[in-house]
Amino acid sequence: MASVKYGEEEVIKIYSHESIIKAYLFAYVKAIIAIYAPHECSQDTYKENELMSLYKIGVRDFYKLNFSKVDLSDNEANLSESTLIECDFSNANLSGANLTKADLTRANLTNANLTNANLTEVKLDKNNQTLFEDTILTNTIMPEIKISVSRRSRINIIVRLLEQIDFQESKCQLLIVHRMTTPIWWSSDLGMYFWEINKKILQKGILIKRVFILPESPTPEHLQILREQAEFGIEIRYICYTKAENVDNYDLHNTNLMVSENLSVERNSFTSRILINKEEEKGYISYQEIDLKTDKELFYSIWKEAETYSCSVSIPNESLKK
Repeated sequence: MASVKYGEEEVIKIYSHESIIKAYLFAYVKAIIAIYAPHECSQDTYKENELMSLYKIGVRDFYKLNFSKVDLSDNEANLSESTLIECDFSNANLSGANLTKADLTRANLTNANLTNANLTEVKLDKNNQTLFEDTILTNTIMPEIKISVSRRSRINIIVRLLEQIDFQESKCQLLIVHRMTTPIWWSSDLGMYFWEINKKILQKGILIKRVFILPESPTPEHLQILREQAEFGIEIRYICYTKAENVDNYDLHNTNLMVSENLSVERNSFTSRILINKEEEKGYISYQEIDLKTDKELFYSIWKEAETYSCSVSIPNESLKK
């Protein structure tokens, strides 16, 4: 690997050859061409044997290298403590890779496959968005990260994570609180899309528990949503909007909450909570242990206070007001 600096810029090139002298020479020539004749220098796409050769001889700095579409799934991909800053791993297969303590700042992981990879203590961008750009995170051991996200982008990330659940290898459950002052959201394009994902998950045997926060006088449309979801197999409970204002001294009446708990894979569980008010929505998706513990406790607090829904029994308004 040759690094050539000019001004404040730096060009890094690699070249593989059985002769280390020739490898250095050609890597240096490639870097010089990139500086003085960039129009003659096509973008490099390295192969897995080049990456494997580098780290096997002790190189751990892969700064800015392009490994787009690389396939390391059949190799012993131990990239722990490597510098992968601004590397391009788009569409790469890194399934099973050991990336513990690697620096992935500004790395491109779009469509990268990180199934069963170990990402313990990896370093990411300040906003931690690197791992959520269509990256495959099935049974991935995740770092303790938390991102601020709301509205449609939050739902899109959640749906993608739910679609990646390994139904054969993982034992999962979803614990959900949904504030439904109006049932309109479930009829929107996004709501119907989310419901379809729910149904697919249920059909695969994943347990879903959902608490609906309802107005004191729910409409037939409210009750139809409860009935449809209960008939499909979701364990449904409900609670009045005013009663949810004080659940074990917590005000949950403006809260949507979902804990996705993977009981088979260490540190693959995540939680998402959003606070809804008239001005804005503040939400997050978190893999942090403290958030998982807190949100799971909040769910079971409101689950304990809520009424059990049965399709065969109508909801009297008195049960919501009491």
